[in-house]
Amino acid sequence: PPVNSCASSFSLLSLHPQTRDAANQMAKKRKRKPDQPAHRAPAPAAAAVAPPLGGLTFAEVQTATEVISILAARPEIFGSKALRGLRAALHPLVTAQLRRYEPVDYAARVTAALQAGRWHEALRSLDGLRDLCDAPKAGTVQRWVRQAGDAPERLRPRLFRAILSSGSGGEG
Repeated sequence: PPVNSCASSFSLLSLHPQTRDAANQMAKKRKRKPDQPAHRAPAPAAAAVAPPLGGLTFAEVQTATEVISILAARPEIFGSKALRGLRAALHPLVTAQLRRYEPVDYAARVTAALQAGRWHEALRSLDGLRDLCDAPKAGTVQRWVRQAGDAPERLRPRLFRAILSSGSGGEG
């Protein structure tokens, strides 16, 4: 999709006017008649008017999902200057999600797998290391190459290629 369609979809993320009006109506204090008690349960109709999902309607969530899917497919759009505000708004959410998980030390996993002779596990860990663009130190790469020399003949080329591409930060 062209960039303009993404920008127009992004503008749909703001609250829908009907939703905003319903929220404003519910937020207004109603005048209480003297014969009514100060605290009473809300009427069932008032609860049905409130949008689900923390004030977002299903259509708004669906629109946001579509926009995020477009941005995931075309990261160059997400990195544009026009979406700086979106990136800033998403930053606290992303950092909170990252804190929920302990970071994976793929380099340590590769070392352990190579030392134990678990070649396929080493390949998977090298893929993870390359995906994170986390280049190990040159001495580590040298040690891995030496250890990969003990791998079966059919796996050595794959291991060497994966090790050397991880050493270049995923560019090789």
